[in-house]
Amino acid sequence: MLIQKKIRIVVVDDSLFLRTLISKMFADEDDIHIVALAKNATEAQEHIDKFNPDIVVSDIEMPGMNGLELVKTVMAKKPVKFIIMSSLSCSVFEVLQAGAVDFIRKPDMSDAENKDKFKTNLITCIKQAAKANLKAAVSSSAPQKTQNLTISSASGYDIIAIGASTGGTQTITEVLKDIPKNCPPIVIVQHMPPGYTKMFADRLNQLCKINVKEATSGSVLRPGTAVVAPGGVQSVVKKTSDGTYVISCRGEEKISGHCPSVDTLFESVAKVAGARSIGVLLTGMGRDGARGMLSMKKSGAYTIGQDKESSIVYGMPCEAFKLGAVTKQLPHTAIAEDIVNHLNKS
Repeated sequence: MLIQKKIRIVVVDDSLFLRTLISKMFADEDDIHIVALAKNATEAQEHIDKFNPDIVVSDIEMPGMNGLELVKTVMAKKPVKFIIMSSLSCSVFEVLQAGAVDFIRKPDMSDAENKDKFKTNLITCIKQAAKANLKAAVSSSAPQKTQNLTISSASGYDIIAIGASTGGTQTITEVLKDIPKNCPPIVIVQHMPPGYTKMFADRLNQLCKINVKEATSGSVLRPGTAVVAPGGVQSVVKKTSDGTYVISCRGEEKISGHCPSVDTLFESVAKVAGARSIGVLLTGMGRDGARGMLSMKKSGAYTIGQDKESSIVYGMPCEAFKLGAVTKQLPHTAIAEDIVNHLNKS
């Protein structure tokens, strides 16, 4: 009989209440075992050295050394998979850029339903992180050389659609930072809760040459601008009678397990832009985006899937590749250049 190996966890939070709550949450879990609880980063480092856990679940805001400093210190010494617990704070993206695998929003502890939802989400997050490629996470945190890419004045493409999940914030940043200002409109789905999508868009806007903003329903898609689909609603691209592309954001039903869904976005782009579109599917757990990318390829779109070696989680791009939906597989560091080269050939 095969004995299932438990995922060994260290939990770090200055709140005794939260440490106790998480400890009780996993008391009956067969495949997750909390090996230590730490009230601060100093204790956390001691426990990490002693127990060599599979995953560290850590708060960001703590007295003394905070979560960002803890991740940087540990990753420089002996990398380990980090999941960050965060209130609505833009610092979560700095921690992800430092090498953390994923994050989860802290719940409102006054509501029992929120506690149950937090437990479900945290279990999912832990199981996804357990399958993550730590080498790729470490690689994504290393500074990458900026490329000076240029697009010719004419292009045969109207829309670039990008989808990602676990590990996607770092990877999308790497792809977008080198895209020139005169690129076609870009639409993005990154699996993320409401609120964080706006902060992510604002962060991208600071780091990229193009303009980036969170999408709002009815927004016109313009060259040189990327829009991030808001968390908690589905986003689709539509084409008006005068040929203008707009984005519609409505509907809270999960599709392919997510809201927003990459499949939903990609299928809408396939329908309205077809062969005048480019689809890019990046790191992420599950299948979301695979079916939509197949629709794009069948409509004549050029499609790119992130390769296994550079993906923090080679799930979504793998499923698309298995369906025959991927024209080309590339490491994340080569995707921007490939997009620009393809635009220049059109």
